[in-house]
Amino acid sequence: MPKRGQQTGLEQPAKRTSTVRKKTKQSNEGLSKQIKTLIGVLIVLVLILCALLLAERMLKQRLSVRGQAENTGGAALFPSPAAESRAAETEGALPAGQMEAAAVIEQPEETLPIIMTNTPTPTPSPTPTATPEPTPTPSPSPVPDLAHGVTLKSANLRTSASGSAKVRKKVKKGEALTVHDAVTDSQEHKWYYITLDDTGTTGWMRDYLIELTDAQPDALGGAPAASAEPQETAAAVTASGKAEIGRARTNRPANIRKKPITNAGIVKQVSEGTQLIIVGRVSYQDIEWFEVETTSGKVHGYVRRYTLNVQSLDENAEVEPYRE
Repeated sequence: MPKRGQQTGLEQPAKRTSTVRKKTKQSNEGLSKQIKTLIGVLIVLVLILCALLLAERMLKQRLSVRGQAENTGGAALFPSPAAESRAAETEGALPAGQMEAAAVIEQPEETLPIIMTNTPTPTPSPTPTATPEPTPTPSPSPVPDLAHGVTLKSANLRTSASGSAKVRKKVKKGEALTVHDAVTDSQEHKWYYITLDDTGTTGWMRDYLIELTDAQPDALGGAPAASAEPQETAAAVTASGKAEIGRARTNRPANIRKKPITNAGIVKQVSEGTQLIIVGRVSYQDIEWFEVETTSGKVHGYVRRYTLNVQSLDENAEVEPYRE
């Protein structure tokens, strides 16, 4: 049995538990105070930081306003002496806010500079001048009729006594004409200045293309031409009485036919290299034939052009269509 005044074993653990609880409570209260103190310090630091940022922003705004005032002449921040004196006179009569407004109103307005520009004077465009048209070379004035005649074949009526002159008109065979003048070029080729009786067209034509019917004696002797160009060759008359317009040699054995038709009768067969005289150009069914004669004049007929090597040819000679 325990003695009086002594505690049992069960009471001692209860005291220990109570002591632990007290210590735990005290430590929790101390920790809470530390946390509260730390939060207070953080709040103070945040307030100080905000104050610094606000002060920095206000300083930047002031500096910006001062810079703008300096750019505009400093009228707003640095008023003139007259403005300061007027502000001093009204200082006692007006409140501070109204005094600032009055100072702002009294400031002179900024005068914009006047920029003078030079407007260019338009230059008048030059008046176009008319280009004079070239004066055509006049044909010789017709002299009294010297002869009359007809064309022996289709020929070119030219603007001057030259084989390279412009062709004024293509004249058919048998057209009646009147001769007014005659000239001889540097190649001793004779040209007639004529008028076509049907149309009245005038121009120049070689003498061998014309058959005269009533020429006056010595009237067409032929004065030298002033500016003739040696283009056309002299026309030799063949044994058949036709004018020579070119020469050629056969490039193969060829048939001289009675007509410019493939199945026409053969006058003579000639060997390769035979010399032939060309006296005409004929077209039949879009095929060109040459009217030819042998150099002896004994054979006359037609050959296809492709069977000949042309040595010389009057390209102005007309290609006449053949009709059966």
